[in-house]
Amino acid sequence: MDLPNVVVKRDGREQEFDAGRIRRAISKAFEAVGRTDESMVEEAYSRTLEKVSSRFGREGKPHVEEIQDLVERTLVELNLYEVAKAYVVYRKEHEKVREEKKRLLGRELDEVDKSLSLNAIRLLASRYLLKDDSGRLIEGPKQMFQRVAALALADLVYDGDVYDPKGGGVVVGGEAASLSTPGKLAFDVEGEGGYTLSGEHIERLKHLFAEHSRTRRMKVTWDEFIAWALRTGLKRHSNTFKAVDSSFKINSFL
Repeated sequence: MDLPNVVVKRDGREQEFDAGRIRRAISKAFEAVGRTDESMVEEAYSRTLEKVSSRFGREGKPHVEEIQDLVERTLVELNLYEVAKAYVVYRKEHEKVREEKKRLLGRELDEVDKSLSLNAIRLLASRYLLKDDSGRLIEGPKQMFQRVAALALADLVYDGDVYDPKGGGVVVGGEAASLSTPGKLAFDVEGEGGYTLSGEHIERLKHLFAEHSRTRRMKVTWDEFIAWALRTGLKRHSNTFKAVDSSFKINSFL
C-alpha cells in the first residue's frame, strides 16, 4: 500500500502524512455513539487507507478535507450510518472551534494554537497575550510561552556564581551562534524527579549569555557555564525551571 508522504493542511502548508490521525478520528466517532467495536474501527481504518492509497499514491498530496471525505464515505459503505453522522458532527464542531480560535487571535492558527482548547485561547486572549494601544493582539500563545521562558531562564545567567554586573568577567568572542550548544540539559531535583531543558530553552540561554560575555559580565566561559548549570545552577533555580517547563508543556499550562 503506497500512502502519501504529505498532506496539505487547511492553511495550504504541507505536513507529514500521519495515518494514526485517521484511526484516532474514526475511533472518536465510534466512541461518540457508545460503540467500542475495535474490529470495526480497524476495518473502517484499513478501508480508508486503501482508498487514500488508490486515489493519491505515494506522490499525491491530498488535502486534509479530501481525506476526511474518504473517511465519511467508508463509514457509509460499511453501513455505519450512526458513526458516519457522528463523524460529520465531529468535523463541523472542529471547524467551528477552529474558526472561533482564528477570530480570537486574528490570524491563521499554528500548532500551539491548535493544541490548546478554545477556553484556553479565550483566557489567554483576554488576560495574558500582549496587545497594542488599540487592543489588537501582537503575540500568540507560542510567543507568550517563549516570552515567559526568556524571562524565567534569565535567572540562571544572572546568578552571582557566574555573573558580574560590574563587568569584571571574561570575554567570549564571536557571535552567539559560534557557541557550542548541547541538544538538551537534563537534571534531577531530589524528591521531585527529573526535568529537561529543551533545545529552544538552551538557544535562549545561549544568546543571553553571549550578549553579556561580550561586555565582560560573565565570569565563566560557555562550557563552564553549562557545567555549572548541571552541577549547581539548575537545582538552585529549580522553581524557576519548573515554571518554564510547565509553560512549554502547553496542555498542562492552563
